[in-house]
Amino acid sequence: MQHSNNLTRARQIIEARTVDPETAVRIEQAIALSLLGPYTIARDEVVRPVAHPDHRGLAPMAATEAFAHALHAALVPFAQRAGIKSPKPGKYDPLFTTPTLFREVWRTRQAVDELGIPYAYYCTQAVGRWTALGVSRMPRPSGLTASDIAAHVLTNWNADYQKANRPTEAVKQQADMSAGDMAVLAMLADTPGQVN
Repeated sequence: MQHSNNLTRARQIIEARTVDPETAVRIEQAIALSLLGPYTIARDEVVRPVAHPDHRGLAPMAATEAFAHALHAALVPFAQRAGIKSPKPGKYDPLFTTPTLFREVWRTRQAVDELGIPYAYYCTQAVGRWTALGVSRMPRPSGLTASDIAAHVLTNWNADYQKANRPTEAVKQQADMSAGDMAVLAMLADTPGQVN
């Protein structure tokens, strides 16, 4: 089953999705297997469980589509700023892209899944780092997972995640006050001769 014809691939997936979810996933997996091979397909069993919770519940093809849309959304502003041709809608979409780009986008999505970072955040940060490096040509998806770019995004993600999950002073004070109030109430309850 060779699916090098982009429109045939898209038609088969779209038609399968109208039948039922199980049929859709089965067809998507067969198409992906024919384009990627068993090793890449098997890798999803390792990386999908550690993907960011926003994307973890998606089937691999649906996750790759979501990643492709985030990638496109990050690359259009880059192209406009760099004065180069913007990628067309669907360029990275696994339903319509070339077999070569299909494989590259799928594997790039797997790398991002392994880091546990949301797709939109990763793509925006990676393209930002690409720009900061002074590169004015359109990056390939795999270029956005180069070790220096991935390390930059992961560092920023950890800092932003820590900042977002750090309790504010008001929350800390409320927690301290609540703990103090509970301690006073416990002491009063244990004091003989007190009416409760």
